[in-house]
Amino acid sequence: MAILAGSILYVGTNSGVRAHIEIVTGVDVMQGRLMMTGIHDVHIFPMEASSSAGAFCALVVNEIDPEALGLDMQACNPTPNMNGWIRGWVHFIFTLLDATREPRLILDDYFFNLQYR
Repeated sequence: MAILAGSILYVGTNSGVRAHIEIVTGVDVMQGRLMMTGIHDVHIFPMEASSSAGAFCALVVNEIDPEALGLDMQACNPTPNMNGWIRGWVHFIFTLLDATREPRLILDDYFFNLQYR
């Protein structure tokens, strides 16, 4: 796979991806491991959101500033689960949908230096 500035340029064979490699290109060798991009099951179970099976970080339900949600998550001092995920709940979905930046970039501002990144 070849990625440039966060966009996927090429998916295919090792020989096909070589056309996208230059001197300054970072290369990660997968050594036979599988990478699956963009496959997410985004449905939720609201009754389980605050249980030990779900999220541990209750956000501010009426927060309308998406940039503040990262600060709310950081204030919870969450520990990533076995998959490296930090999960929060009780946020208003339209706060994220109306954000001017991708929510992952907002969270990266608060969690970039953590060991699981």
